[in-house]
Parts: sequence; C-alpha cells; structure tokens
Amino acid sequence: MCEPLRVRRAEQAETDAACAFYGAVIDGFAGAPFDPLWRRGVYPTREMISRAVENDELYFGECGEKICAAMVLNRTQDDGWEGAPWAVPAGPDERLVLHLLAVDPARQGQGLARRMVRAAVGLAREQGAKALRLDVLPKNLPAVRCYEREGFRFIARLTLFYEDTGSVPFDLYELPL
Repeated sequence: MCEPLRVRRAEQAETDAACAFYGAVIDGFAGAPFDPLWRRGVYPTREMISRAVENDELYFGECGEKICAAMVLNRTQDDGWEGAPWAVPAGPDERLVLHLLAVDPARQGQGLARRMVRAAVGLAREQGAKALRLDVLPKNLPAVRCYEREGFRFIARLTLFYEDTGSVPFDLYELPL
C-alpha cells in the first residue's frame, strides 16, 4: 500500500523517467482485458510526453521516491469532442481535460487511480475550471468505475479515431466543478 501518495508536476529533466514509466505501463497491460490500447512509439509518443513536461501538464504520483502513477492535465479536447452534449458549457479556458492517467501495473488495486483523479479535480478547481473532462474505452471497466465513483457523469459514446486505436467507440465523461 502506498501511503501517502504525493502528486507533483514532472520536472523538465524527467522526460526519460516519464517515458520509461509509460513504457512499463504499456508492457504491463498489453493484452489485458482492460488494455488501454496504447502502443510504444504510437501513443503516447516521446514527443507527446516531452511536450506535456515542457508545458507543465504532466503530473506524477509518487509512493516514496518511486513513480507509481502519472497523468496529463491540460485544456486540449480531442478531435471529435466538439459535438458532444456536454452538461457544462465551457470554453477552452474554462475546462480541463484528463489524459493518459496510468498506474504502475504492480500497484493496481491500491486506490492510486482514485487518488490521482482526486488530485486532478483539486488542480482543476485551483485553475478555475468549470468542468473536468475525459474519454475512456468502454471495456476499461476499472477506469470507468473509478471515474463514476469520483462523480464523473457519462456524456456520450462517440467513435473517435486515434493513431493507437484506429476508429473505436469511446465514452466521454465530465465532472462539473
């Protein structure tokens, strides 16, 4: 068990650590029933992770000195989201979007994802956001349950195209703040 979880922004020199963490997550979940369909070199890319670090958008969850979770929090909604029936009208400066939430596969079942989501909610509130949004594969039941337990509301199921998944259905969720 990880007590306490410390959530902090990744530092500029930690791009390699972030890439290694996401690589371990990809390897650990490949073929699992709730595989997020991320692929090395496709999603997330080193460039994407590096940009998130440079823009102060990547956050680590640490258990002691070890990275055990990570997430990206920014204002970028993915292509295809604009037509969704969002419950909270929120322009780009009024919303935050949770991307790339991941937990070390060896630490699954310890409540780390829920604590990272709670940290994201706190950060969104600190930044004055009206809503926190995300998308998730419907078959990723542990993630869906986590988001719903934390108050996120299902908005719509849309078929979206991403390089790592191709065109597949994603569920959009939103948490009014």
